Amino acid sequence: GDLRDAHKTVEHVLGGREIITSEFSRRCMDGSIGYHTFSAHPVVEEGVVVGLEGFLIDVTERVQAEAALRESEERYRSLFENMETGFALHEMVFDATGKPVDYVFLDVNEAFERQTALRRGDLIGRRVTEALSGIEADPADWIGTYGKVVLSGESVSFESYTEALQRWYTVVAYSPQEGQFAVVFTDITDRKRMEEEVRKSHNLE
Repeated sequence: GDLRDAHKTVEHVLGGREIITSEFSRRCMDGSIGYHTFSAHPVVEEGVVVGLEGFLIDVTERVQAEAALRESEERYRSLFENMETGFALHEMVFDATGKPVDYVFLDVNEAFERQTALRRGDLIGRRVTEALSGIEADPADWIGTYGKVVLSGESVSFESYTEALQRWYTVVAYSPQEGQFAVVFTDITDRKRMEEEVRKSHNLE
């Protein structure tokens, strides 16, 4: 709202007994927009409203911080969704001894879906052992590898074949914050198959 809304709030309080909280904007002397919250309640004497008591609080910095956060989230989401490489964010799951035993999908982008044929809606909030049957027995040891990244805080990069998806990937994994790891990857299955065909043809010569 604006300053007119604040005046309406005052009139409303003078006309009743409700406690009102209103947020409004106004243009400051330097031309910038300031934001305030106005809280008030009527002062009643012998059943008659004779005035009001209220507080005016400057919340400009809070509003600006929220706007900046929304903008950064929108930029992140746009970048995240339009990446050509697959991206996934996970939460590591540990047993009572501190050993990594599973991980939960927190977010994946569209490139992840294209390159794995897995659907975002089937993954978010689920453990990998539920979403990908047999992943814990995969020779690539995804859980152990990513667990080391989370525990050490050190990133890793490698090429690996995942039995569960029957695909080859280049993988970069890192830990953006404690207990979590992110994976950026590219499907290189076609390249690997081509290399294998070239190798076979050379062996036949």
